[in-house]
Amino acid sequence: MDSLDKLIVDYIEQQEGLTEEEIMIKAQFELIIPMQIISKFEEWKNKRRFYFNKDDNHDNYEYVSKLIREEMLEIIDDADFIVNTLVKHYYDSEKPNIGGKKLLWDVFGDVLYSNIKENTKGTKSCDECGDRFEPTKQRQTKCPSCQEKIKKEKARLRKIKFNEKKKNNQ
Repeated sequence: MDSLDKLIVDYIEQQEGLTEEEIMIKAQFELIIPMQIISKFEEWKNKRRFYFNKDDNHDNYEYVSKLIREEMLEIIDDADFIVNTLVKHYYDSEKPNIGGKKLLWDVFGDVLYSNIKENTKGTKSCDECGDRFEPTKQRQTKCPSCQEKIKKEKARLRKIKFNEKKKNNQ
């Protein structure tokens, strides 16, 4: 049994309580289409440098990106689904895949940008640690955990200063 067969068998075993038709529909969107997307994108990643624009009026870079995007959208006409699948594949992976990430940004950068913009709406980046947080006050610049650390540090310094002043007065 190859890895694909094992993946499918494991997937079916996890789908308790569903009818065979429901399993097939779910598998279509959770296994088959994502595998097709990843496979086609990997294929393009490996062969894109061999494609040259025949039309002198356009940049080859943009031409190839457009060609890849059109072919990816033939699999499923949902750019968000394609992008989410590829982000999960390239960014949740243990091994770095710079070429795949770069191509993803080249082809679907507009979708990635709008998703990031939408997902970070109403949040700020902490000045101390860089983590994203939802501010509770208008001028808040630090996340709650960093605020707590700074508060404790200020209290510690205040006590030291008070004890030194107290010591000098005696």
